[in-house]
Amino acid sequence: MMLLDTHTYLWFVSGNSQLPQWVSEKIQTSENVFVSIASFWEIAIKNAKGLLDIPVPVSKLMEDCASLNITVLPINGMHLDKLRNLP
Repeated sequence: MMLLDTHTYLWFVSGNSQLPQWVSEKIQTSENVFVSIASFWEIAIKNAKGLLDIPVPVSKLMEDCASLNITVLPINGMHLDKLRNLP
């Protein structure tokens, strides 16, 4: 099982050479690969601020996850409740 952070996800989908080949291969061969909806939120915010240039809409990135065998994890109320207890 793998949970990709935002940079790893973006490097993977763009074929960025900053992602080591072994990591890319691991993502491609792992049975369960996840990315949080929070990553797409981060991408949208950074794109809106001009800090990140993406060639497609964020919604397209999310849709493409299915064909890449990547599951988008939602945020639910229980997750938000846990945030209240973080230091």
